[in-house]
Amino acid sequence: MTLDVVDAPAPAATEPSPPQPVAAATDPPVRPRARHRRPLSLTELAERSWRPPLALAVAIFAACGPAHALGHIDLVYHAVLVGLGLSGAAVPLGMIALRGSGPGDDDPGPAES
Repeated sequence: MTLDVVDAPAPAATEPSPPQPVAAATDPPVRPRARHRRPLSLTELAERSWRPPLALAVAIFAACGPAHALGHIDLVYHAVLVGLGLSGAAVPLGMIALRGSGPGDDDPGPAES
C-alpha cells in the first residue's frame, strides 16, 4: 500500500469580519404549556391507579398484627375497615385494567418449532 502526500493549497486571505456585539445574558424564552397531550382512557387510568390503594391496604394489614399484639383492638378494627375499603376499590380497578389489555399485549414467549 502506498500513500501519496500532496501539499494543500494555502487558503486565500479574507478580511476579518467585524466583531459581533456580545448579547446580554437573558433568561431563555418560556415554553408554552403543551396542548398535544391526549386524555387517558378509562383502561389506562385504571392501569395506573389500582396498585397504590392495594399497596396501602397491604401495609395497613401488615401493621395490624403488631397493633393487635400490643392490645390496640379498636385501632385494628378501624384499620381493617380502611384496608378492606381500599382493597375493595383496587380490585375493580384492576379488573378494568385487565379488560383493557388484549390477547396481543401478552408476551407470547419462545416460539415452538
